[in-house]
Amino acid sequence: MKITLANDSACAEIYPELGALCASLKIKDRELLAWPSGFDPENYKKISGGLPLLFPITGRLSRQGEMGKYLHQGNLFELGIHGFLHTQTFEILSQDSQSLSLKLKNNLDTFKNYPFEFEIILNFKLLKNGLEINQIYKNLGVNPMPFYAGFHPYFYISRDRSGAKLNFKAIKSFQYNELLTEVIGEQACLDMPIDLANPSYNERLSLLGSDPKDKTVRLKFKDGSELIQASDFEYLQLYTDFQKEFICLEPWMSHPNSFNSLLAVKIIQAGESWKSRYWVVLD
Repeated sequence: MKITLANDSACAEIYPELGALCASLKIKDRELLAWPSGFDPENYKKISGGLPLLFPITGRLSRQGEMGKYLHQGNLFELGIHGFLHTQTFEILSQDSQSLSLKLKNNLDTFKNYPFEFEIILNFKLLKNGLEINQIYKNLGVNPMPFYAGFHPYFYISRDRSGAKLNFKAIKSFQYNELLTEVIGEQACLDMPIDLANPSYNERLSLLGSDPKDKTVRLKFKDGSELIQASDFEYLQLYTDFQKEFICLEPWMSHPNSFNSLLAVKIIQAGESWKSRYWVVLD
C-alpha cells in the first residue's frame, strides 16, 4: 500500500510493507530519488533504489571466510547485506496529509537471524522542500541489544557528472578489503569539494566529525541547485555506478562487519531506547 504525503511544494511516497521505503520524493515536481533498474513494488526483493532504512546492520558481514555470518553467544547467525528491514511490514500508527508514523516489532522471521526483541518507530514529516525521518529504536528484551542502522538513499544524478560537486567534513577515510567486508586500514581523506566526474570516491567510507554540523553533506548539481542531507550517524558511505543515473550518500552508524569486530556497535540496554534524526532538503 502506497501512502502519499503532500504539500504545496513537496510530495513523498512511502510503502510500509516494503520496510517503510520512501520510493519517491519530489520537490516542485523534481524527483530526487532514483531507481536505476526501475521500481516494481510487487517484486521488491532487494535494496535497489529510493530511500530505505537499513537495520540491524549496514554493509556486509563475514566470519572466517563465510559471507553473511556473525557469532553471538556461541551461535552463528546469518544476515544479508544491509540487514532485513526491506523485507518487513510496518504497522501504521497515525497519518495525516504531511506526516506518517510507523512501527515495527520483532517477529519470528527477524528472530531467526537477529535474536533480539526490538521495536522501531519511524516518524516521517514532509517539509516545504524535503523530508525528515525521526527514528526511535527500542530494546524490548532483557539483554543488551547491539545494532548499527543507516540509510541508503539513491539520489538522481545524470550520467554526465561534470560540474557536480560533493562536500562534507571527513576526519578519517577507510580502506576496504577486496570483498568490501572489512576495513583493513585508513587512507587519505578525499579533497573537498569532490568532483563527481572523478571515480575515485566510489565505495569510499568516511568518518565525519562529532559536531552535528559536521554530519551535513552537500551535493551541488551543475544547474546550481543543492541537495543537503544530515543525520546523527557518524559514517558516510559513497556508492555509484557511472553507467547509471544515481549516487548513494549513505549515513551509517558503523562500518561493515561490526557484529564480528564489535567496533563502533551501538548497544541499547534492556528496556531503553535511542532516538535519531535524518533529513534531506533541496535548496
